[in-house]
Amino acid sequence: MRESQHQTTGRILWIDVVRGVMISAVVLLHATLALQVWYPDLAATGRLTWVARLCDELDQVRMPSLFLCAGLMFSACLGRGWVWFVRSRLPVLIWLIALWTVISAGAEAMGLHLVPWGSFPLVPTERLFLDPYQGLWFLYALAIVSALALLLKGLPISIQLPVVLGLSALSSGLSPLVTEAPGLALLLEELGKSALVFFMLGVWWRPVILRLAEDRRRALALQIILSVFGAGFLHFWQPQGLWWLMLAALPMTGGYLAMIRILASWAAFARLFAAIGRHSLEIFCLHQFLVAATFQLLRHYAPETEPGLVLTLLFASGLAGSLALTRVL
Repeated sequence: MRESQHQTTGRILWIDVVRGVMISAVVLLHATLALQVWYPDLAATGRLTWVARLCDELDQVRMPSLFLCAGLMFSACLGRGWVWFVRSRLPVLIWLIALWTVISAGAEAMGLHLVPWGSFPLVPTERLFLDPYQGLWFLYALAIVSALALLLKGLPISIQLPVVLGLSALSSGLSPLVTEAPGLALLLEELGKSALVFFMLGVWWRPVILRLAEDRRRALALQIILSVFGAGFLHFWQPQGLWWLMLAALPMTGGYLAMIRILASWAAFARLFAAIGRHSLEIFCLHQFLVAATFQLLRHYAPETEPGLVLTLLFASGLAGSLALTRVL
């Protein structure tokens, strides 16, 4: 299909599908982490180990794909300049950060442990807004990378690329130094390994990526080549360190994008995940509350629940519950 066939009110169907798949992977990760708190010996028993392996595999592509898609869409807005950013995009992000920070603090004050695998309270009152709550780091990162794209606009890639790579290395280096602020550490870590580089790749490569995505046969070839190369590099060389892991993430992300682009041709798959992807930001903000609430209720009232059923309920409440709330709120 051509790009024009994917667009509805300025949206591109396969990008919404990618967002839907990857935000579902985020919810699955958090449901799995909560399950491991409930059943810490689960790995030793060999039960549901495939879920943990799947989450580990998706770690290479989950956030890179979301930021690449965000960069693809933001690239179309670059021409609107700073006036649009300051008047329209930035106020929305600031409002969402303020709103969800207050809601998160209120939820914790009422006894909801938002991150079962983290500390409680997650963010002390004196560090509100300086230390992002779980999930809200994504909004901070979007504001930072969007501003960076505007700052670098018009400069040659030979200047933009070293600036982005340098900031990526700086963020990764600073992350281990802020152990007292886990949200800030996570923000810096994700800026370093995914947000800065992959968002800017979406900005730089938008015409190339959209052109490649027009041809399903080309997408299939890319999916096979990039996935095999990325998986081989990851599993045989076992890269360590920021740059080697990023080199592994690049082809893996490209391969997954190509695969999802092919699957987006299946109408039922496309409808389901595009519906989720259109609300990916809302799900990112909402799902942690629902996963945490379901976790506490089940553990209190049904402590003997089977791990498989627990995981299913945590995942379903986080994803389906968030999607349902977006239609109500």
